Amino acid sequence: MPIKEHANVEKHRVDFLEVSTVFGDPFECTGPDPSFEEHRLLNLGISSRNRVLVVSDTERLENRIRSISARLASRRQPRGENRLQWDPL
Repeated sequence: MPIKEHANVEKHRVDFLEVSTVFGDPFECTGPDPSFEEHRLLNLGISSRNRVLVVSDTERLENRIRSISARLASRRQPRGENRLQWDPL
Protein backbone atom coordinates (compact mmCIF):
# COMPACT_ATOMS: atom_id res chain seq x y z
CA MET A 1 0.00 0.00 0.00
CA PRO A 2 1.45 3.39 -0.97
CA ILE A 3 2.47 5.71 1.89
CA LYS A 4 -0.25 8.30 1.15
CA GLU A 5 -2.97 5.65 1.10
CA HIS A 6 -1.65 4.09 4.29
CA ALA A 7 -1.79 7.49 6.02
CA ASN A 8 -5.35 8.04 4.83
CA VAL A 9 -6.42 4.60 6.11
CA GLU A 10 -4.79 5.26 9.48
CA LYS A 11 -6.39 8.69 9.86
CA HIS A 12 -9.81 8.23 8.22
CA ARG A 13 -10.29 4.44 7.84
CA VAL A 14 -10.87 4.82 4.09
CA ASP A 15 -8.67 3.26 1.40
CA PHE A 16 -8.35 4.59 -2.13
CA LEU A 17 -9.89 1.47 -3.69
CA GLU A 18 -13.12 2.30 -1.83
CA VAL A 19 -12.69 5.98 -2.79
CA SER A 20 -12.69 5.10 -6.49
CA THR A 21 -16.19 3.62 -6.17
CA VAL A 22 -17.65 7.00 -5.10
CA PHE A 23 -17.24 8.24 -8.67
CA GLY A 24 -19.67 5.52 -9.82
CA ASP A 25 -22.45 6.81 -7.54
CA PRO A 26 -25.19 8.22 -9.84
CA PHE A 27 -26.04 10.84 -7.20
CA GLU A 28 -22.43 11.85 -6.48
CA CYS A 29 -22.10 15.63 -6.04
CA THR A 30 -19.02 17.67 -6.90
CA GLY A 31 -18.09 21.24 -6.06
CA PRO A 32 -14.99 23.43 -5.72
CA ASP A 33 -12.84 23.17 -2.61
CA PRO A 34 -12.15 26.80 -1.62
CA SER A 35 -9.58 25.87 1.03
CA PHE A 36 -6.61 25.63 -1.35
CA GLU A 37 -5.01 27.77 -4.04
CA GLU A 38 -4.60 24.69 -6.26
CA HIS A 39 -7.76 23.76 -8.17
CA ARG A 40 -9.34 21.03 -6.04
CA LEU A 41 -12.75 19.47 -5.98
CA LEU A 42 -14.85 18.02 -3.17
CA ASN A 43 -17.00 15.02 -3.99
CA LEU A 44 -19.77 13.61 -1.83
CA GLY A 45 -21.03 10.12 -2.68
CA ILE A 46 -21.80 6.62 -1.49
CA SER A 47 -19.01 4.04 -1.77
CA SER A 48 -19.25 0.34 -2.58
CA ARG A 49 -19.26 -0.27 1.19
CA ASN A 50 -22.42 1.86 1.43
CA ARG A 51 -20.63 4.63 3.33
CA VAL A 52 -21.05 8.33 2.54
CA LEU A 53 -17.58 9.73 1.78
CA VAL A 54 -16.14 13.17 1.12
CA VAL A 55 -13.28 12.96 -1.37
CA SER A 56 -10.86 15.79 -2.13
CA ASP A 57 -9.20 15.47 -5.51
CA THR A 58 -7.67 17.35 -8.40
CA GLU A 59 -7.78 16.69 -12.11
CA ARG A 60 -4.53 15.89 -13.89
CA LEU A 61 -3.58 15.68 -17.55
CA GLU A 62 -5.18 13.02 -19.74
CA ASN A 63 -8.46 13.05 -17.77
CA ARG A 64 -6.87 11.46 -14.70
CA ILE A 65 -8.06 12.16 -11.18
CA ARG A 66 -5.62 12.37 -8.26
CA SER A 67 -7.32 11.66 -4.93
CA ILE A 68 -5.81 13.79 -2.21
CA SER A 69 -7.84 12.78 0.81
CA ALA A 70 -11.02 10.92 1.69
CA ARG A 71 -13.03 10.64 4.87
CA LEU A 72 -16.43 9.64 6.14
CA ALA A 73 -18.98 12.42 5.75
CA SER A 74 -19.95 14.21 8.94
CA ARG A 75 -23.50 14.12 10.28
CA ARG A 76 -23.98 17.70 9.03
CA GLN A 77 -23.39 16.67 5.42
CA PRO A 78 -26.51 15.59 3.49
CA ARG A 79 -27.52 11.99 2.91
CA GLY A 80 -29.59 10.28 0.22
CA GLU A 81 -31.32 12.44 -2.34
CA ASN A 82 -30.53 15.57 -0.27
CA ARG A 83 -26.98 15.28 -1.68
CA LEU A 84 -28.31 16.77 -4.90
CA GLN A 85 -28.61 20.13 -3.13
CA TRP A 86 -25.21 19.96 -1.43
CA ASP A 87 -23.12 23.11 -1.60
CA PRO A 88 -19.56 22.42 -0.36
CA LEU A 89 -18.89 26.13 0.24
